[in-house]
Amino acid sequence: MEIRGIHNEVIIGRFRSHRVVESVISARRHHPLSRATIRLADPAGELARESLLDAPVTITYGHRGGALSSWSGTVSATTTGNRDQIEIDCVGVERPLATTRITQSWRNEAPEAIITYAAEQAGMDMGMIAAPGPTFPHFVSSHSTPWEIAKSCARTCEQQFGINMQNWAFWVDSEGRVNWGDFAGEQVDVPVVATGAGLIRHDPDSGQWFENRVETFLLPGFWHSERFHLKDDRRGVDNEFRALAVEHRISGKRARTTIHMGEEYGRF
Repeated sequence: MEIRGIHNEVIIGRFRSHRVVESVISARRHHPLSRATIRLADPAGELARESLLDAPVTITYGHRGGALSSWSGTVSATTTGNRDQIEIDCVGVERPLATTRITQSWRNEAPEAIITYAAEQAGMDMGMIAAPGPTFPHFVSSHSTPWEIAKSCARTCEQQFGINMQNWAFWVDSEGRVNWGDFAGEQVDVPVVATGAGLIRHDPDSGQWFENRVETFLLPGFWHSERFHLKDDRRGVDNEFRALAVEHRISGKRARTTIHMGEEYGRF
């Protein structure tokens, strides 16, 4: 396979552009939405004059001659501080999980069935939904979102049934499927980030979450909750980890993926 540079294409509504100044795609386990920020060259102000709010967005990125991946969402805001450029903020396809409202009650139902029902009501495709074990005698959703329902189910399992739910998460994977559980996403290949083979930087206990931060060359499609193997000869690390957060940043000819790993704290 011959890699011939970086591919970075953006489609926003009826506009298609290769003139991408920078695109940043980020997502975090235990957080409801993935996000993207796109800066496009817009010297004629064509995009600035367009009403882009809620327009569909697709970013196709990766290596020319190699792997490509896509991220999809909708426009949430635009900024035109630079007269020759426009900055576009977007939220991912998970948005219905944070906006759909459900009023429903269940009796003698398992939490995995409740969560599956809620996600399907939001029109989402299903991935893996794990079963923590208990059956809820009574569970009520009063105008709650699927994201709130998942948090409530986890809290009920923890408080009423004594199940440790700290590492359980409710998320949408890179294929657009809803998952719930304490597992890594399904992967054909687990990427290896190693000294002399992709590892650019490894900072322990950095950032607001006190997580290890690993910087490598662009890994198209790699997502939080997926596994990766870190081999850092300088720090004596040679193990597999689950990504807690991922950021893909492409700017000009530079493309990097930053991965966060560390202790998990289920936020419910």
